[in-house]
Amino acid sequence: MMRILALCLSVVVLASCDSSSSSSSTPTPAPVAPPASTPSDEAAITRKLPAGVPAAAKNPLIDRPQANPELWPFADGINRIAGSGRYLGGAYYWTDFIYDAYGPFAGTVPPHNTQTPNAGSLTYPTVALDAANYPGPDMSSAEYNPDNAPFQGNAADIFALAIGLDDNASYWRVDWVTLADTTAAIAAFAIDRDSNSTTGTSGDWALIPNMRTDGIDTFILLSSAGVFLADADGNSQRIGDIGIDPATQSFIGRIPNAFLEL
Repeated sequence: MMRILALCLSVVVLASCDSSSSSSSTPTPAPVAPPASTPSDEAAITRKLPAGVPAAAKNPLIDRPQANPELWPFADGINRIAGSGRYLGGAYYWTDFIYDAYGPFAGTVPPHNTQTPNAGSLTYPTVALDAANYPGPDMSSAEYNPDNAPFQGNAADIFALAIGLDDNASYWRVDWVTLADTTAAIAAFAIDRDSNSTTGTSGDWALIPNMRTDGIDTFILLSSAGVFLADADGNSQRIGDIGIDPATQSFIGRIPNAFLEL
């Protein structure tokens, strides 16, 4: 339970009277100053911020749009603290770090920055991965317009993840930081359902190259092509259509318990 403490400030105005006024006349009331305004919550928070914070840190918070309840039938539990998670109303929410989708750092990491290198070694392709079937533009040509790029240099960046469960199905949600083209992003959830690293995957994943984790039994893939379940050997099954919410830039997949019981 979160406890909220409110501090109320009162301003007492002291008024003095003119002692030179005639005793037979009715004294004129001293003017009363208007009550001082109580600082807003935003102003109170701003005063507590350390010196040197960027201007954006002092702006009032903007209400985020809510996900379509027909796609996500849970409360909005996404917070604004990067690298944190919470449970709320039958769902788990994880808030990720933003603008960090540049892959691992392949060079020598400076000693003072071993945990969060500020640059990665992976870049987004300059040419569509499959020119015959993929509608993306050739980003190496002179006619390329970055405003129309499917990747926007950030297509793999995640703002938040969420997993919800009700009596009939599980719900798998990814909120993207940049979703310029819904066909440019794919999300995968990897699950070790029996908590046994000797079963399931061993070494490289069958569906996703260069990913290695032992013990993964089930994969859930979300893309514009639909919601897919796959096993450790890469055998996949399409479960249904993906739910896409443009307002929250979300992919939301619903998997009935008959296909995946958790």
